[in-house]
Amino acid sequence: MGVYLTRIYIKLRIGLLNYRLIKTVEVMEIGQKVKVCRLRDRVNSDVAGKLGKVGVIKNFKMTDGSGVGAVVQFDDKTATWFFEDELKLI
Repeated sequence: MGVYLTRIYIKLRIGLLNYRLIKTVEVMEIGQKVKVCRLRDRVNSDVAGKLGKVGVIKNFKMTDGSGVGAVVQFDDKTATWFFEDELKLI
C-alpha cells in the first residue's frame, strides 16, 4: 500500500489571460491509516472524541450525493464514517 497522488489540471480563462491550476489529490484506499483532522458537521460526543485520532479505512460509502465517505475503524474497535476532507492520510 502506498499513497497515490492524482493531479487535476484546471484551465481558467479570465479576460485575455489563461491560467492553469494544478491540484494534487491524495487517493485513499481500504487499509490505509488516516487521522481525523476536522469535523464538518455537528456530531455527538462519541464521534467528536475521534478528532485527532488515527484509524484504518475499512470501507467507503456514498454520502448525500455530493461525495464519498470513508468508514474508519479505530483501535477501540469502534467504526464510523467521515467525509474525505475530514481525513488526512498518514
